[in-house]
This record gives sequence, structure tokens and C-alpha cells, in this order.
Amino acid sequence: MTIPVPSAVDSREQIVERAVSDPAFRQQLLANPKRTLEQTLGVTLPPSLEVVVEEETASRVCLVLPRLAPASEELTDEQLTAAAGGSLPIPIPRPAAMPEPMPTPTMLISSLYLNVRR
Repeated sequence: MTIPVPSAVDSREQIVERAVSDPAFRQQLLANPKRTLEQTLGVTLPPSLEVVVEEETASRVCLVLPRLAPASEELTDEQLTAAAGGSLPIPIPRPAAMPEPMPTPTMLISSLYLNVRR
């Protein structure tokens, strides 16, 4: 049985949806975002992690840019090739010999008829 694990995007969307529909939760999130996320998600976030929640207004728009990965985290050319166009040898099992079909009444009658006529 596979248990689905929510992605970070799913979790963010759920948090935003709840903040829109639940004013008390929205205030908690704005006042103490890290503690509110820990309680909501049931996790303990690392002490070094800073969580920032900003509220857009009619005169202010928030834009979040993704983190740039340091050069040490970049994939090598070989890793890129393997990920983009590489392939893994996957053995394809060959089917075993097909078993003889179970004789149906029609097959039995036909074989008897053929045996009698011979």
C-alpha cells in the first residue's frame, strides 16, 4: 500500500487556503509563522530556518524568488546526461510457454467427433 506524501507545494497551498478562510489562523501565521507552521504541519523546523510570511495589500505585491543553488550543488555533465537522456537496462521478462487452454465442452465434443470419424 502506498501512502501519498504531500509535496511542499501542496502544503503551501493548504496553508494559504486556510489563512484565507480562517482569520484567527491568519493572525497566528503573521505573528509567529515558524511556530504556527510547526503546529499545523506537526513538525519541528531547524532552529537555523527563518520563516517569513508577508501579506499583500492593494499597494504592495510580494514576489518570491527560488533559491539559487551553489555551484557545489550543481550536477556534473555525466549526471545531467544520465538524468536527461540516459537509460537504465531494465530486463523484460519473457513469458513462459503458454499453457494449453482448458478444454471447453465444444472442444471436447469436436475432438470426440474427429476421433470417431477417423
